[in-house]
Amino acid sequence: MTEPEYAESLRLNRELAREQGIDHPIREHRLDALLFLGNEEGLDLSSRAGYPAITVPGGYAETGVIAEGGYTTKGPQGITFVGTAYSEPVLLRLAYAYEQATRYRFAPPDPV
Repeated sequence: MTEPEYAESLRLNRELAREQGIDHPIREHRLDALLFLGNEEGLDLSSRAGYPAITVPGGYAETGVIAEGGYTTKGPQGITFVGTAYSEPVLLRLAYAYEQATRYRFAPPDPV
């Protein structure tokens, strides 16, 4: 973790994910958070920035496609709210409000 290549990669990831990634559109458009369909892109971006993210149920796909990596998009789908540094309270409020408004989450069937 002290190698120059690692330090430069970390610096570049933070610059691109923070200043040019998450912070720019939130500041430019005066947003509370960013919303990503699914959970991969938002979580990847927020983890590179070191910023908080929360994923909640976003619906259920009856049919799906085989996505890159070989997994299917059929089944439960999530949405991810991503915020800037220390925005956890805002993200929790947004996620809770979304869950209460949509009621997309349902209990899985009991295994037989």
